[in-house]
Amino acid sequence: MGRRTKISPELAAIADKIRAKTEAETAPAEDRSGHVEGGAAQQSPLMTLLLLRERPPLDDEYVDTETLAAFFKLSTSYFAKLRVSGGGPPFVRMSAAVRYRFGDVKRWAADRFARRSTSEVDPADAA
Repeated sequence: MGRRTKISPELAAIADKIRAKTEAETAPAEDRSGHVEGGAAQQSPLMTLLLLRERPPLDDEYVDTETLAAFFKLSTSYFAKLRVSGGGPPFVRMSAAVRYRFGDVKRWAADRFARRSTSEVDPADAA
């Protein structure tokens, strides 16, 4: 089960304001003829991070590169480079979209970054 992180009321209020602003910005615009345009704007990195603190992804959920980068507090380009060079978490390509199964990512991170002491050799460097 995913662990929920308690956040302060002040942080929750900020998250609610950002969520409301994001929803207003991504709401489709209707022109005079009733035609609906727009929507689906990209979520801000801050909002992604706040939502991840509220509810981390479940192991069987698929997440995009931006969500993964926000969760680990790394850049999206880091994961893009790992996709090209290898050694990164397993991913799935759905047309042009790249998705990661969160449980696979957690196992990859545990295998890749777990150490018992600073003198241990990085398994990726040993190969």
